[in-house]
Amino acid sequence: MTKPRYHNLEMKCLAFVYVSERETCFTSQSFAKFMEGESVRHILIAVGNPHANGQVERFNQVFTPILAKLCDVPEKWNRIMGDVEFSLNNTCCRSTGDSLSRLLFEMNQFGICKRRNMSSSQRVFQR
Repeated sequence: MTKPRYHNLEMKCLAFVYVSERETCFTSQSFAKFMEGESVRHILIAVGNPHANGQVERFNQVFTPILAKLCDVPEKWNRIMGDVEFSLNNTCCRSTGDSLSRLLFEMNQFGICKRRNMSSSQRVFQR
């Protein structure tokens, strides 16, 4: 992995378990070494099997409409994906009263996402 991409991973919370389809980019030895080096358990599932990947499909039901609403040019959806991810990970869940980041990592997510309405003092994570 290149240095800038790895730096981006360092700035965000890295998962303990990563579920992906059996595509060549996820089955390569270099990706396996990277995951092992970061102590991330990598689970491979069958390609195109929504039953095996139900949690991801459920998340995509929320994620996709938000991207469609916020992106003026459909071909440039990747430019706002970080902001959408940050918002979803740090939005307070009505049923638990806490954010996904706080429930999983006991802290709010922090990173290099450009959050337009936050000052630099608000971007620091809280314990």
